[in-house]
Amino acid sequence: MAKHRYSSYVETIREIDETVNAVGVEAFMRLEHGTLDHLSKEAFAREAALAKEAERQEPGALRICARADSKQALEDFDNFQREFLSGECE
Repeated sequence: MAKHRYSSYVETIREIDETVNAVGVEAFMRLEHGTLDHLSKEAFAREAALAKEAERQEPGALRICARADSKQALEDFDNFQREFLSGECE
């Protein structure tokens, strides 16, 4: 099975924190900011920490954010989760 392709934002989030579903973090960030191009890497790190805390307090929160973003984001979230949990994501 071919590895799923993710956005450059997901790649940046993975560089910051490999322990969270980066697609969910991107969706979480889009709910607040819409577009993410203007955000610094430090802002991405702060947002990733906030998203991780939201998921800790309410398991499933990041999946809900992905679903709220779009059908594609939800599909990407689930693909990322499968790949991450199976160790396919690098």
